[in-house]
Amino acid sequence: MKRLLPILSALLLLAACGPAEAPASERDAAESPAAEGIPPADGSLFALLEPADGREFVCDGMVPALIETRYVPHRMQCGDGSLYSVKKLGRWGLLDETGEEILPCLADFPFRLCGEGHWIAEGYSPPDLRTEERLKTLTGREICPGHESACIAYRSPADGGGIQVCTAGKGSFSMDPFSGTAPDQPAFPVFRPAGPLEPGRENPNLSAPFGHWNFSDAAGNLLAEGMEFDRVGWFNGEKLAPVCKDGKWAYLDAEGNLVTDFVYDACWDSQWAFDENTREYREISPCAAYSLTGGYAPVCREGKWGVIDETGREIVPTLYGGASPYPGGAWLADGDVWRLFLF
Repeated sequence: MKRLLPILSALLLLAACGPAEAPASERDAAESPAAEGIPPADGSLFALLEPADGREFVCDGMVPALIETRYVPHRMQCGDGSLYSVKKLGRWGLLDETGEEILPCLADFPFRLCGEGHWIAEGYSPPDLRTEERLKTLTGREICPGHESACIAYRSPADGGGIQVCTAGKGSFSMDPFSGTAPDQPAFPVFRPAGPLEPGRENPNLSAPFGHWNFSDAAGNLLAEGMEFDRVGWFNGEKLAPVCKDGKWAYLDAEGNLVTDFVYDACWDSQWAFDENTREYREISPCAAYSLTGGYAPVCREGKWGVIDETGREIVPTLYGGASPYPGGAWLADGDVWRLFLF
């Protein structure tokens, strides 16, 4: 009996303690609203994430300043010293990422850069000398005097074998054989016309039914064989690129595999396109999905925003009222408050 007492005592002690408890970090992760994609009880979506210190705007909308370059049309201007067009009461201004106002919200359209590297300030009032001097002093760039930037696309001939360059401007195309070094991209967008295109011929739009898009290397090898996209974005050194089919966007990896379904909506950028119904050109806005920036991209689904990573996973569920890209993270909006989050 005396020998059984220590054993009985040990069993009672174990029963009182119960099963071993999980570490606090594991409990917190399992119970966190972010783990289930459920907003916290206080109603603040920002409670799901840890914001970067001191990065907060109050505005109605925010998009990165854009620059159109020879090989990367509409590439986002992101990184240290990022500039953002912000909207208040329906008008646009220009701020840097610290919140310093470069131009007050008086423009009709977001600010962007032309192919010559000058600011396009459409509908800005008043476009006086002080405005121009302030832009030049703070950004090193002046207001565009009227340059027109062509959009460079790469045409893959129907018979294969190499790439030709399509320079789109004022509704017509000029084509030259691809020569020199290829753009610094493992695969870049190519347009395959449904029929022959001739230099100077009027073509309403680089989209179906006039043809389709894919990706190619300089030798003409298609990345996603058997796939036809209405529009595509760029890899820009990232692991994924956005692709569009029937008005919805998905993401393609560098092996030519779709890593998401076609579930996302166009969420930024604009273009003039030919409307087959009215037989007129009109502006379509928004018309594109974001490329990845530092491994992440904002995405929009049915008016709500989230963030995907380079695997195509939604690391931030589509619950937010707005989003804008930032290298290694994203700006997210809860109401009119925008905060920067780094992942």
